[in-house]
Amino acid sequence: MLEYIEDQILFKGLCQISKQEYALAEMDILTGFSEAEIRILEADLQFETYHKGDVIIRQGDHDRDLFLLISGIVSAKLHVKGKGHERRLSSINSGVCFGEIAMLDNKPRSVNVVADEDVKLYRLPYMNFQGLQKKEPAIANKLIMNIALILSERMRSSTEEIKVLSEN
Repeated sequence: MLEYIEDQILFKGLCQISKQEYALAEMDILTGFSEAEIRILEADLQFETYHKGDVIIRQGDHDRDLFLLISGIVSAKLHVKGKGHERRLSSINSGVCFGEIAMLDNKPRSVNVVADEDVKLYRLPYMNFQGLQKKEPAIANKLIMNIALILSERMRSSTEEIKVLSEN
């Protein structure tokens, strides 16, 4: 029921969703990067497009790629054992990165990520990130620091939501 209501809000125009296509320099994960650093990183990125319903990340997979969503919306969905369906955990709008946890901890993907509409993104294959660490360690470190800041912000937001829910 909750997912149905979220769908109505997200996809029936009941709330304002940005349709902006983001340039790399506008993305939070690249805050503090110079134009030269962005060009260096961009050489390691792969541009990809997905259509509505396409699975971008599969729960349980062992890849460690990072994704930078430049346009569209995707949903993180968790397969519910014994129920035969998925539960949406969050919707991710353009301008945001995802896949960063597996990149850092080398554990299987914890959720499916599915395109809710046509999307454009950049993929940073983990192998390319390892090359970046060797040839441009300052850029790789800056990227990791920004990932840490993004994860910290998400954790604080989740903590606040839990606090509000527990007080009601």
